[in-house]
Amino acid sequence: MNIASRQASPLVVRESEESPEYGVDKNSPWRAILFNCSCHSFEEVITQLVKCGLSHFQAEFTAYEVHFKGQAIVFEGSKTEASRITRSLTFIGLKAEVIKQ
Repeated sequence: MNIASRQASPLVVRESEESPEYGVDKNSPWRAILFNCSCHSFEEVITQLVKCGLSHFQAEFTAYEVHFKGQAIVFEGSKTEASRITRSLTFIGLKAEVIKQ
């Protein structure tokens, strides 16, 4: 997966003709993954992703990716930031976890 390589700015859009991917450092070993669940509406998921720092477009795209693929990488970078984002997502009961690449 080709993630944008930037420092200090979480959830950056990768330039692509296909679809945006989010993250900071493709060499960093930590990811925040959001998993599909049928217990939240798209709007609830989008709202929480925006609170994590995604633009509305990024959040909407990610919500659909999670719905259709079963999961999506929401962040890639430091363990601290991946943990913060995961806590924010799980705060409303979404299924998310931090994993090491």
